Parts: sequence; C-alpha cells; structure tokens
Amino acid sequence: NVTKNITEETPPSPDNFYGKSKLEAEKLIKQYYQKHNTTAIILRLSSMFGPGMHSKTSSVRLFRMVQKPIFPLVGAGTDFYEFSYVKNIAEGIFLASQKINDELVLLNIADIKKISFKELIKTISKLSNPKLKIIHLPYSLAMSLGYIGNAITKVTGKRFPFRTRTVKGVTGGWVADPSKAVSKIGLKQPYSINMGIEETLEWLISNNLIQKKLR
Repeated sequence: NVTKNITEETPPSPDNFYGKSKLEAEKLIKQYYQKHNTTAIILRLSSMFGPGMHSKTSSVRLFRMVQKPIFPLVGAGTDFYEFSYVKNIAEGIFLASQKINDELVLLNIADIKKISFKELIKTISKLSNPKLKIIHLPYSLAMSLGYIGNAITKVTGKRFPFRTRTVKGVTGGWVADPSKAVSKIGLKQPYSINMGIEETLEWLISNNLIQKKLR
C-alpha cells in the first residue's frame, strides 16, 4: 500500500470551501483558547458512515453502487480507505469531552483498524449482494472518464456522478491516524467494520434507500 498517514501534525490542505471553513473554525478556537485560557477541544472526525446519514452522501451512494450487478473498481483497490462507523466516532467525541480539561487539544477521531477499498466493497457485497461482480478500471481510463464528467457538469450545471473528484475519492490513498487519541483519551473501536456495515444495511433497507435482496 502507498497510503498516506494523516496525523494531527500533517499540514492541512483543504481543496474546497467546506474544508477551508473547518480550518478557519480551528483557527478561531485556538484564538479563543489563547485569549481565555479555557478548555478547547478540536476534533477532526473521519469520513464516516452509519444509520442516520443523509440520503445524498457519498457513503449512501457507495452502498447503493454495491447493490448493482457490476462494481467498477478503479485500480487495484489495495490502498486503505478511510471509512469509520458513526458509533465509534460518537464514542470518541464522548471520551474527549470526559478526559480533556484546561488545555488546547487537537485529535483525529477515526476507526483504529483500517480496511482497503476492495476489502470494503467485498464486505458490503458479502452481506448484501454476494453476486456482485467487480471489474477493474485502469486509473488513467477512469480519470479520462472523470474529465468528461467534469465537462458535462460544467455545461449542464448539474453534478455528473462520475467526475475526477469521484475517482480520487474512491481510490483512497490516505487514512486519519488516531494513535494520539488512543494514548490521550483511550480511544477504542467498540464496533467492527462488519458490525457497522450490518447495522447500516438494516437502516438503509428500513428507510427504503436500498432494497433487500433475496438470496
């Protein structure tokens, strides 16, 4: 794997307004701490999934894609993919609120055990669509198709589902390192990836976001 490990010391480089706004919020929290010398906790939450997520999130789209007959996997799919279960994230937030006092702390909150994108797709498929066929697309071909999607988006004004940003997103290649949170607040991962996927599938089916398949 050529996965990039993102720690709290990794220089942030947001590439959209949403990310930039979060970085500005961090700066304001640091300024507040310097002025008032009170407890200040900055938590960088991992990309997450789980019951209650918005129907238009990329996580829901991923689960839906796995329900189709064929899943186009860009490249080998062996890089780690940052995908944390929401209940593990909630546990991390709670621990931080209980364990940190009278200091400024910045922590990554993410699942400790990482999984490759291919392993993730296979796990979702095994639990919901075991007949799924995975086909591999060369990265160069996928990016070429993504540029076409970019052009369609620009011309129509409607977001095309397959764009260069999509390709870069599904290839992974980075993970949030939660080791500082493990040592600082005792971060744990009470829910495994399988448990999280099982609960999420049940929620998606009960909310008619995907259909239950007969085996």
